[in-house]
Amino acid sequence: MKRYLKLIKLFSKYSLIHATIYKVDFLIWSLVDVGWFALSIFFYQILFANVNVVAGWTKAEILLLQGVFFIMTSILWGIFWNNFSQLPKKINDGTLDFDLIKPIDSQFMISFQHLDLDHANSFFLGLFTILYAVNLGHMSIKLINIIQAAIFILLGAILFYSLYFITMSMAFWFDRIENLPWLFPSVRDFMKLPQSFYQGPLRLLFVYIFPIILVTSIPTQILLGIPSLNYIFVLVPAAFISLAISRWFFHYAIKHYSSASS
Repeated sequence: MKRYLKLIKLFSKYSLIHATIYKVDFLIWSLVDVGWFALSIFFYQILFANVNVVAGWTKAEILLLQGVFFIMTSILWGIFWNNFSQLPKKINDGTLDFDLIKPIDSQFMISFQHLDLDHANSFFLGLFTILYAVNLGHMSIKLINIIQAAIFILLGAILFYSLYFITMSMAFWFDRIENLPWLFPSVRDFMKLPQSFYQGPLRLLFVYIFPIILVTSIPTQILLGIPSLNYIFVLVPAAFISLAISRWFFHYAIKHYSSASS
């Protein structure tokens, strides 16, 4: 475990050096994040201009959920995307060999080798949105609720990571599909709204089969002090089962990899 923590520290240090060298890129992506943040907040200002409640959620509660969503977005673009988007290229040109021969877990190397601090702003924008929503709704959030919400944000990140990694492992068969890295991130917009907004097939698919909507809904409900045990019992096993499946599927997929030396 200490070895992996040291590697994470090393990867973070390298990413910080990269961000300081390419300051213009960091500034551009910061502006992009702020722009999406402003558009999102503006949308909900319009939505709640003439109503106080939508699908049982007030403006402050929805903004609280948006804050959690921005935090999850920072994890997606800051960690997962920067690593997973390179996997098809590594498979195609054989450079994946360098990750496989290292004396470290291959899935760990593929998943966390490149950290992108350009999107760290989304994390802080998420925290700002949460604080703004708490103030707007005159909420009183207990410390235990904050700790529990943080735990479920971590569980949500595990679920999101696992499903995304399973999707990207398909690159061992379809390495020339350029849009494969975009396939799973494209569904993240469903996390912007709570589960009560969805009905029918969408609710069944994204709440019970692939419960990505719960990734943001459950931490938000915990912060509000109204957690739903039914949904918690869906997310917790889903996170660990999907992680186990991602490891199994990755090792199975490697068997179909033709290395550069073969």
